[in-house]
This record gives sequence, C-alpha cells and structure tokens, in this order.
Amino acid sequence: MLKAQEELDYKPGIYTQWESAYNMEDNICGCYISMEEFIKSPDNTVEKEFEVIIPIDDLLPFAAMKMFPNALFGNLTLEVKMAIQQNFVICQCKQETILNKISHISSSSYSGSDEIKDNITEVIKSDIYNIIKTNGEYHAFTQIGDSFNVHSFTGALRESQNIIVGKDTTVSFMITDGSLKYCRTNINGFNIKDSILNELITKYSSKELIIPSQYVDYQAFSQKPMTNGLKCNTTYAMTNVSSLMFLFPRTTNEVTCSRNPLLASLQLQIDNKPYPDKPFSSIEKSHTIYNITNAGLDNLFSPSKEFAYSLEYNEIDTNSIIGKAGNGKYIPPLKDNTSYCFLCSTERLSGYGTFCDGITKDNAHVTLSGTLLIPNNEHPYITNPLTKESNDRCPIMLVCQDCFWRCTLQGGCEYICNNKYFVKEKTGTD
Repeated sequence: MLKAQEELDYKPGIYTQWESAYNMEDNICGCYISMEEFIKSPDNTVEKEFEVIIPIDDLLPFAAMKMFPNALFGNLTLEVKMAIQQNFVICQCKQETILNKISHISSSSYSGSDEIKDNITEVIKSDIYNIIKTNGEYHAFTQIGDSFNVHSFTGALRESQNIIVGKDTTVSFMITDGSLKYCRTNINGFNIKDSILNELITKYSSKELIIPSQYVDYQAFSQKPMTNGLKCNTTYAMTNVSSLMFLFPRTTNEVTCSRNPLLASLQLQIDNKPYPDKPFSSIEKSHTIYNITNAGLDNLFSPSKEFAYSLEYNEIDTNSIIGKAGNGKYIPPLKDNTSYCFLCSTERLSGYGTFCDGITKDNAHVTLSGTLLIPNNEHPYITNPLTKESNDRCPIMLVCQDCFWRCTLQGGCEYICNNKYFVKEKTGTD
C-alpha cells in the first residue's frame, strides 16, 4: 500500500493494482479464473498456477543491500516458506471487457462468428440501464474467504431480448492448498579486480561493514471497536522505532485488506505524546496529507491510487441523513479502497513538524482512540454492509524499527535487532 505509483506502473508482473485486474490486463501478479471453471468442476475446486516475482529489496531486512560483497563475507541464504494462502485477494473483472474478449475470440475461432459478435454487440447496445458498464460490480479487492457480490449478465445473453437483466450472486472463495513448484533467484553481480579485493580484505580485517535495515513487528490490540468508537491500549517494548502503522480489519479473514474506519476523531498517543498534535477526522484533507507525508510520498514520488483513494473515501453518504444523526446511507466504493493505513512517523515530521529521532523504551504505553463519524450500529466499520455481521476484529499495530547487519571477516554476517543478535548467518568462504 505504501509503494509509489511510479514503481507500481513500471514494474509489471510484480504488483497487482486493482484497476489493472479489473480491466483484465496482463501486468498483474496473479491469475484470472472463470466462474465457468467452478461450475464445470465436480467439487467446485479449480487448480491454478502463476508466477510470483518478489524483488529482494522489497524484503525490509535486505532493502539496503544494493551491493553485497559476497567475495568477502560469503553468500547469504534465504529460506522461502509457503505460508500465505489466505493472504490473497480477489475481485470481479469488468463485464464489458469480458464481453469484448468473448467477441474477439469468437470472431477468430468459430464458424458463424459474425452472428455471435452481432449478438454480443446487440447485448451491449441494449444495456439501457447501464448494468454492464457501471452497476452491480463491487469495485474493490476482497480478502480470500470473505463474501462479495458477483454481478453477471451471462444468463441474460440467452434470456433477454431488448434489455439486460443483471444477476447478483454472493460468493466466497477459499484456498484449500498451496505449494511452491520451483523457486529461482536472479541477482545481478559483477567481478572486481584482485587488487581491489585485497584492499577490501585489508580494510575489513579490522573493521565492520554496517548495512542499515528495518524490521516490522505485528501486534493486535485486545479491544474491539464499539458503537461509540475506539479506545485501544497496549504496552510495547520499543527499540529504535521509526514509525507505527495501524490497520483496521473488518472481517475474520482480512489480513492485507484494510479500509478507512471512518472516524470523526483519530489520534495515537505514545506515553501521552500525541500523534498528530490534535485529533483529526479520517476523511479530512489534513489526515490524507499527514499519512502521505509520513510515507515519504509527498515530494519526488506520489502515493498509489489505491492508497490515496482509501485515505479519503467516505462510505457513508452524510447528505442522506434523515432525522437523527446516524442514518447515513452506505455507498459502495467506485475504486479499490482496501489499502488504508494510519501511519505515524516518530522521526520525520511527526506531529506536523515535531522532530524526534525514533523511540526507545522498554515499556511504552500506546493508546489509539477515535469516535465514529456517525455513531450507530449501521456504521460500515461496525457492521458489514453485505453480510450484516458485526465486526469483532481488533485494530492491528505494525511497529517498524531500525536495525542493521554487522559483517566481519571473522564472524560472517549478524542481523542486529532490538540491539541483540536476531539472526546470526554463518557465511564466510571456507
């Protein structure tokens, strides 16, 4: 969610933007599945394979290893485990795009294709209620395991004559098994002259090579959201903590999906120090600027479309409130709004300009508080608009701290986290 839009655009196949998946583009990390495959499968199970590309510098411990002198310290070993089955997301593709692809395939593969193409053209023309182009489809990612509405007009191709009749179906997908078929690393390297290697050996025979790094820890609060808002407390041992991120899951399955909690006031306090200085609404402009600035996406690089939209999109139509406050109508998103986070920096522009060099404290008291934008049981953060289930998930705190690699010719490389040996990687060339 915190990747720059420029990086998402120019690294095809590594990241998946909702807009690309919705339009069935090729530059995604994942695969497309037809509902027909599930219908034809006896046990409603479909097996798919796709390639996943993970840049080494996307892994925070290796983010600063642009050049690693393995001729001196040996090779680092990275162990890959398949433990992310339920971290996947799914979305429905644009129905008009699917029709156009069917039309293109039909015109090049089947006899009588002109008749098929003409029928599809008539279907699009007869879409007088604009169902194919805009209505019905849920315009956001859904976490695997959660329910969402699939809007289909395939039955209408045979049944309708003058108008389109869309069909909504609530579906849920689960990943029952997953495995790594093969794994390959592509790392660019280069040789150096013997004279330079000897100079490096001489230099580091009595000196350490320090490579900066970062580590993210995960902790969920124990307090759930209530109809009057949030009041979450915890203690955490902080060491060189540079930023804290807060996610607001709404379902049991949500891991990577996080939406705006739609709070009228939102604030973090660490040992009574507020972030930001004054509480703000999670949909006001200052809240958007605060998060984008703390993410470092306010200058040379711009925030992703999903992140920016998630920061400011309001799912509650406050203009339709009737009578008492709290009767706002739910408005489904027009784009993906599942990339929300509340990001507080303790190093850069924390509290609108207050600079402090990280936080180190054995038992820091962390408080996250907020009041609902419209306090009632129908608030989207409290009650799921689709399933009407109550949200029993506590907010999640991600703590980012500065760490480093310490490499010596005698001991290999050690990963120092919390000012202690976190990983001691035995390298060396023997």
